[in-house]
Amino acid sequence: MKTQLNRKLFSGHFGQIIAVLAVTFFALSIAKTTNGEGQQVWRFNFPRGSRYINGFYDGLDDVALRMKQNVDARLQVIAYATADEVKLPTGFRSAQQLAETRAQDITNYLVTRHGIDPARITVMGEVSSTNAHTAVLTLQE
Repeated sequence: MKTQLNRKLFSGHFGQIIAVLAVTFFALSIAKTTNGEGQQVWRFNFPRGSRYINGFYDGLDDVALRMKQNVDARLQVIAYATADEVKLPTGFRSAQQLAETRAQDITNYLVTRHGIDPARITVMGEVSSTNAHTAVLTLQE
């Protein structure tokens, strides 16, 4: 009886929320590096199938600060998704749509929260198995 009760408790929306929180907690990561051309590069790893940037605010705030310090800097945002991600219950019809949404959400945050001119940002979404679940931001100064 107790086992059946626990299964019922975690089989509905509550169980799905716990699963999403666990995936979100363990899958979010941000890495900042410099590429061979001396450009600053941020790499944001999304939870599989997610478009949400909630855990990326500190990294995105750092990007915005750098852009404000150098008004001539341009930012390239490339977000990636895999075909497997749209098999999850994400609401996206294609991996391309998910990738483009990820890139646009990052751009929207920089524009609305920090007042970065959208003309300074190049936005792309791509389907890729090698850069799965990732957004790469490259600051071109």
